[in-house]
Amino acid sequence: KWLTYGPLLGVMLIDLFCARSQMTYDPESYGQYVDPVDERIYVITDDVYLAEAYDKVGTLLQPVWITYGARWNTTTGLPISDSTLTDIKLNSRFVGSSVKYLGLVLALIYIAIFGVLLKLASVKLHRGLTKDRLETPAEEAPAEMEPEEGSPPAPGTGVPPDVRWGPSDRASNGAGTGVGAVAGGALCPWLPWRTVPRF
Repeated sequence: KWLTYGPLLGVMLIDLFCARSQMTYDPESYGQYVDPVDERIYVITDDVYLAEAYDKVGTLLQPVWITYGARWNTTTGLPISDSTLTDIKLNSRFVGSSVKYLGLVLALIYIAIFGVLLKLASVKLHRGLTKDRLETPAEEAPAEMEPEEGSPPAPGTGVPPDVRWGPSDRASNGAGTGVGAVAGGALCPWLPWRTVPRF
């Protein structure tokens, strides 16, 4: 099951990191500002201007510089400097509403529900396998088969290879002697019911 759900869990973690970036996004942290009229995002491309507003690691030193009012005349809507003309206006909008956190809460709830369902499925599967093992009857051991007449002895029994079963063996054993001459051969004194053929 981990081969199936493991990659899915990995994708969910990646989605959480992406959601974290979306939740903590702030235009001013990326050299951007928002048009107060249509809420569309402007991107500052003037490297000299950005170098004065941010330090080398990207920390904002001059928050007032990264605003719409610092780049455009809020009354006339005209650019304040030539640097403003290099700004790029995107089609993306930034609302800044706290509703975005609702999506994160729902995502965490869905992950918790997924974990609970996965655990319940694992417990149910374990119980089903245990029940099947208890209800399955044990296999009976196969009964030992008596060697047929004339068949060689089983390997490892210590019986010489020239020993053969014969009808005289059972007849001799039925008489209770276990030793003596029989038709077709002589009884083997150390192995009752067996005969050693005469050559």
